[in-house]
Amino acid sequence: MPKGGRACTTPVTLPIPAPAESIDSPSGAFPLLGGGSTVYVVVPRYVVNDVLLYTSTDGGVTFGAPVDVMGANSDARAPTRSSWTAAKS
Repeated sequence: MPKGGRACTTPVTLPIPAPAESIDSPSGAFPLLGGGSTVYVVVPRYVVNDVLLYTSTDGGVTFGAPVDVMGANSDARAPTRSSWTAAKS
């Protein structure tokens, strides 16, 4: 979105990594603003049980290839105690 804008001037379609099948459909797309011109888009895919992360360093004009930040069969829906990282106070 341009600075001071209220809407994107040109929508960007983020591709699903091949081989894309009907079950690969994302369950949503959640944009997050990083520092400077960095934009992240988090895309959970519940049927495949993974999460893709797209990153842009030019304010969302272009995005790099997605990174699978939580691979399939991660058991993210029922994590065990050993998979959690304790927060330090």
